[in-house]
Amino acid sequence: MHVAVARGLSALLAAALLISDASAYTIGRCASEAEAAFDALNIDRAKISRARTDIQYSGSETVYVSGVNLWLETPGCSGSVVVTFSGTCQFTGTFERGSCTVADLRR
Repeated sequence: MHVAVARGLSALLAAALLISDASAYTIGRCASEAEAAFDALNIDRAKISRARTDIQYSGSETVYVSGVNLWLETPGCSGSVVVTFSGTCQFTGTFERGSCTVADLRR
């Protein structure tokens, strides 16, 4: 699903990520950290054509969120740039899939 990102990352996350209630809560509570990570990486939100989330869960008796990945796509490459966060929303890094790089998303 494509979403106009001019409305900001929070709107992008809310509109582009068709996710469960638990996932929506996790993304919502990490929105300010995601905004800060995008700013630190100098990512131009207008270059994001698609975003999706991958939430990792851990635990056997008590299940908890152990990590959140935001997969970002841009029309200029084939693949994704993944921005990663801990279960407590701390930015932990990026990795690239396919031909996409963080540089493809920079201002």
